[in-house]
Parts: sequence; C-alpha cells; structure tokens
Amino acid sequence: MFIWYAMTLLWTMNIKYTLIYLFYILLGLSIVSFSIFWMSSKKLYAGIFRVLSITFIVHIVVCLLEIFTPFRLPTSPYSNYAFLFRRQTIDIESIAPEIGRFMEIVPTGFHGNPNNLAVAMAITLPYFLFLKNNGIVKFFGIIAILLIVISTGSKGSFLAILAGLIYYVFMRSKLYFTIIGIVVISSFTSISMNIEKLRNSDNPRIAEIGQTAEALSLYLFSDYEESGGGSISKRQLLIRNGLDALWETWGLGVGGGASKAVQEQNQSTITSMHNFWIEILVEGGVIFFFLFVIWYVSLIIKLNSIFRHSCSDFFRYHAASLTVSLIIFSVGCISASTAIYFLPMWLMFGLAISLIMLYKTEKKKLNHKFDIEIDN
Repeated sequence: MFIWYAMTLLWTMNIKYTLIYLFYILLGLSIVSFSIFWMSSKKLYAGIFRVLSITFIVHIVVCLLEIFTPFRLPTSPYSNYAFLFRRQTIDIESIAPEIGRFMEIVPTGFHGNPNNLAVAMAITLPYFLFLKNNGIVKFFGIIAILLIVISTGSKGSFLAILAGLIYYVFMRSKLYFTIIGIVVISSFTSISMNIEKLRNSDNPRIAEIGQTAEALSLYLFSDYEESGGGSISKRQLLIRNGLDALWETWGLGVGGGASKAVQEQNQSTITSMHNFWIEILVEGGVIFFFLFVIWYVSLIIKLNSIFRHSCSDFFRYHAASLTVSLIIFSVGCISASTAIYFLPMWLMFGLAISLIMLYKTEKKKLNHKFDIEIDN
C-alpha cells in the first residue's frame, strides 16, 4: 500500500496532499507492524488486548457522560474550548432550540466527530457479543454501544451493526442463536412497520435512524439531484466528482489524498470523500482497489476459518470478534469522512494480522509436537 501510494507521486493531482496521505499510511502501518512484533505469543496478545479493552471502556464511559451530563471533552466541536485545538466550534445557541437541545447530547468521544465515533463503537460491539463468562458486562456493553450509535444519528453505522448482527447469528448457527436471530429480525420488522413513528419522533437522532431505509434507497438508486439536497445528495455528488476524475485518469487513480483536490476543483464545500471504498478506488486506481478488496476479504475468510477449526477459546473468541468487526467496518466506513487516519481501523488490522500469524505459529508447534509423538 505504501509503495503504491508513493508511486502515485509521479502522477498525483496534488503532491502536498499525497505526502500527507503517505504520512498517515506510514503511521498506520507502524501500528500494524508494532502489533505483529509485540503480539508474538498468546500471553502478550492478551495483555495488549487488555490494555486496549480498558481504553475502549473508558471511551464508552466518556460517551455516556456526554449523552447524560453537560460534560464535554475540549476536542468536541460542541465544546466551548474546541478552538484551542484548531477545531471548528458549533454554536448551539445559534441553532433552533428544538434542534440545539438534542445536539447538546450528541457524543463525539475521543474522535471529535459523531460519525467516526459511531464507526469506532460499532466495530467494538462484537467483542461484547462473543463474551461468554461475564453476562453483566456483555449486556451493559451491548446496550451502551447501541445507545451511543443511536445518539450520534449515524445511519451508516446503524446499518453496519445490523449487518454484523445478521452475520453473528449465522456464525453461531445453533438452535439457541437461531431463536435469537428470529427475535432480532422480528424486532427490526416491527421497527420497519412503525418506521413512520420513528421518522416523526421529536428526537432528531431517532428520526434520522428512522430514515435509514429511505436514505439507503436514495444513496443507491437515485441521482444526487433527486436526493433532496441533504447529506445523501452531497455524498452522491462527492462520489460522482471522484469517479469522473478516475475516468479521466483511465483508472490509474488521482493519487493518494488527491480526491480532496478533485472536490476543490469542483468547488465543493466538502472535500473529504465520505466513502472509504470509493476513496481507495478514486485515489489508488482500479487495480489497487481490487487488490485491497481481495486482501480485506482474505482476512475475513482466514479469521472465520480460525473460528471454525480452532479448539482454543482464545483463538475462537478473538477470531469471531474480528470477523464480525471487519464486516461491520466494511459497511460503517462509508459514513466516516475518511478512514485513513482512523486509529481503530489500523488497530483492527494489527489485531487481525497478528492473530492469524499467531495461529499459524501455534498450529505449526502442535503439528511438530504431534510428529515427534508419532515418531516416538
């Protein structure tokens, strides 16, 4: 990835943006490399995972404080101190009272952005879903994450969680989980039957979730001119600008980070692509895009295989959680402005690759031990 994006310096639309992009990739690959280096045994993997778990639990607590109390991290755009961190402050008092009242409880957490926060929370959900021995932590973790995602109003992350839950039931295809699956599907059916009530909710966050199906339909099947001028039409226009630029490069790509330059040329007020898959396609080109997708799918297949074939609770838990996390992220990343500097994504990649390599090492040791016993 780094080598290819470095090569795009030869034809990029904006060298400055590509150099910044390469810096982000280098930081991300450093996280992955350190993960592989340090997680060289199950004990070390579990230790580092424990530290990450504590960090994410603190993150969840911070988000709940933002929802239920006046507490705000200073990096939040809804904080009066955001300007100290060169972040644009949103003046809630200048917004209509009925809207501003609910914006005061929109969580942003460590990300300073509700959409990025929603994706981070969504990919954390599987680690609670697959917990076995701590029912209280599992229950409150799942409820807290769903509450946070709904409070952000992120339709993309809500859809991502739904996709993850469906695959979770598929992975745990026993009678007990089949019953759970029926209950989950019935619940969503009930929600869809009362979707009009959700749309007309006094809470804008719930109303946005109620518009998820309609938004998805507009996003996939309508032209940006038909989408009403809202966030959906803006995202569609960003994608159209990017794909037009990709066509002009004969599929080679506009260069790392240069999709921002494409939007600037089209005088768009928003310059981030707001769809990570399209961002990779437009900037990296058609060939790199397909290679990246193949690599991403291969991670899911390998982790799913570990879950299916391993007898170790350690490997089964982490492989299952990462499999569903990757599936959730593949959908949820379309709601984030960009994921190239999204720390949880790189941590997820690092954990996934480390676990696959660790499993291969453990398997070789077991096979070698078995061969010795046979010889003896």
